[in-house]
Amino acid sequence: MPALIVALPLVLGILLYDVIALSSNVTVIAMTVLLICAVWMRRGRAAVWLLSAATLLFGYLLSELQQSSCEIPYNQDLELVINVDEIPAERQGYNLSKGRIEMWRSDSVWYRGDAQVVLWLRADSVKEGDCVRVVGRIRDEMSRIDSYDRLLRARGFVGGVGVDDSSIVDLQRGDMSLHSRSVRKLERYLRDTASYATAEAMVVGSKRLMPQSLSESYSRTGLAHLMAVSGLHLGIVMLVIGSLLRPLVLIHRGYQLRSLLIIVLLWVYVFVVGASASVVRAALMFSVLQLGMITSKHYSSLNALLVAVIAMVVYRTDYVFDISFQLSVVAVVGIIVWGVPLMRHLSAAGRGAWWLLSTIAISIVATQWTLPIVSYSFANIPLVGVIITPVAMLLSYVIIGCGLFVLLLPHPVAQPFAWVMEYASWLENLIVERVACLPLASIEYRMSEWQMVVIYAVYLLITLFIWSRSEKSDNFVG
Repeated sequence: MPALIVALPLVLGILLYDVIALSSNVTVIAMTVLLICAVWMRRGRAAVWLLSAATLLFGYLLSELQQSSCEIPYNQDLELVINVDEIPAERQGYNLSKGRIEMWRSDSVWYRGDAQVVLWLRADSVKEGDCVRVVGRIRDEMSRIDSYDRLLRARGFVGGVGVDDSSIVDLQRGDMSLHSRSVRKLERYLRDTASYATAEAMVVGSKRLMPQSLSESYSRTGLAHLMAVSGLHLGIVMLVIGSLLRPLVLIHRGYQLRSLLIIVLLWVYVFVVGASASVVRAALMFSVLQLGMITSKHYSSLNALLVAVIAMVVYRTDYVFDISFQLSVVAVVGIIVWGVPLMRHLSAAGRGAWWLLSTIAISIVATQWTLPIVSYSFANIPLVGVIITPVAMLLSYVIIGCGLFVLLLPHPVAQPFAWVMEYASWLENLIVERVACLPLASIEYRMSEWQMVVIYAVYLLITLFIWSRSEKSDNFVG
């Protein structure tokens, strides 16, 4: 796993930035010396250690360069030019969205800005893609919940801005994004609000209509990850696309053409769902998989995941602190190192039985691997998640698959798929809400950092044991 030599010290270097303060000049000089020594030695363990140390310092420098500092003054009357980046979600008395400040001024001079902000909208005229000029203030506090405020800050947000009709100076309509168009097309099939909200969250990654009570039920049962589009959803999409393009294998170089089209369509879907961190990570990994098939190279799932992690944290070091990114990566690692070997042991079963048993095994493994982070971050341990996750995942396959056909097909033809999608969403909501009401559905417990470290250390030992018992040197070729 050569990517591990880069990924691990890179992440450690990013984490190190919040612990100690180093001089930028000294860090650059030390990194340069280490790289020169590693190149001079070329091979051997010493060269690997030197390269890892240089990568750690590189991660530290990246954090320093990308450190978001809001130069725009807080709590002062300003004129702001803001691009609205997200479809406004309904809340009690206002709409919630996200935007980016392009320009601002407190006097006669305009300054350029590039700051992400949370938008509290009390103006129904403001839509996604619009550019709005307002008079208002930037608030430092973005949420009354400290953990969510820290999460937003880790994702690069610097504050919040309230927008109402009286504060708007100018409003310019923008073009609808692919994400907005997909939401609008799905919306025409809206009948039951709760069922549609679940389908919209799973298919196009928008939780704007999700009722708070329903969202809490999914969290209590440990199924909140189904509401955030990630590798699971992208895997289903890739399966559907691959099945539709299967006839291409009958022509010359059809396999290569099929893999290239899968990559292109996967990235189209990434923008359909809004290009969240977990989706981009999964798309990078699946793209490496398809490229490996095209070039007929040896493919390692774990290496592909690490390459995706490296690319994303280099682009934005804040991803390291993003809880959705952490859960997504940890779940995939668990599936690769535990789920894949387990699926191979189940291969003796028939095709239908193997698919069902594999789905159950993957869901249990993913839940087990993410449990420590969920407990540490949300002070909640879902006890029923392992039991109902297999059923919920099977229903998710139906919802996402049918939703994809709803987006692809014209209205009359798509209607039957919309009915199936809505019924599957209604059934999943019903199961989740009923189970969430059970007394022992979950327990409130927050793991300490050391407890979490110990659990993952045990997972590592189990993984090493699995590797040592394997007959092949590389179990994780997909």
